[in-house]
Formats: sequence, C-alpha cells, structure tokens
Amino acid sequence: ITSLAAGCKLAVMTSSGGDVISDSGNLDCSAGNVCEFTITDTNFSERFTAVPKPGYQFVRWIAASKDVEFSTFFCGDSTSLTCTVDMSSASNPQAVVDSFVISYIIPDFKYVGP
Repeated sequence: ITSLAAGCKLAVMTSSGGDVISDSGNLDCSAGNVCEFTITDTNFSERFTAVPKPGYQFVRWIAASKDVEFSTFFCGDSTSLTCTVDMSSASNPQAVVDSFVISYIIPDFKYVGP
C-alpha cells in the first residue's frame, strides 16, 4: 500500500532580475527559476526576501489576475522586499495544507541599467 503525503504547493517564481531568499535558507529560489515546495505543516511560516541582481530593482510582489482567481498569490501588490507566508493565519490551515492547491510568490524586478 502506498500513501500519498497531502500538502499544498508553494511555487516561488523568479525572473532573471533577482533571487528570492528564505530566512531558513531551505526554500531559496535563484533568478530565472520556478521552485516548488510542498507544505505539510499547518504551523508553516517562512519569510522570503526579494534580492535584485545588479542593474535591477525590486518593484512589488505580483498579485493574481482575473484569469487565475482560484490561486493564492501571497503578498500581492506589496512593495516590501519581504513576504511572509504563514499557514496559521488561514481560517482553516488544515484544509489549506490538505489541498492540492498551488500558491505563488512572484517578485517583480525592473531593469534599471548597469
């Protein structure tokens, strides 16, 4: 018998303009990558920091568009360099963790020149 570990997914999507660094160092995502992490703990809490590459500046965290209304975009439209993902702040964290939903954090970096 095989059991599947339930867990929601957190996708960190970066452009070539910068990295996303997690406080723990376990959920970092380097420039130009999509990094997907499974979250199984209802007490999950992690702070992510957008780190622009030389010649780029951080603008904001991307928010969901009307086309993806069923997805969660953490920190959408925030201009803070940091984004905290905290499962315990959900109204029903166990339901979120048990879902197969993918949530996103996506920094928006703007090229400003050398």
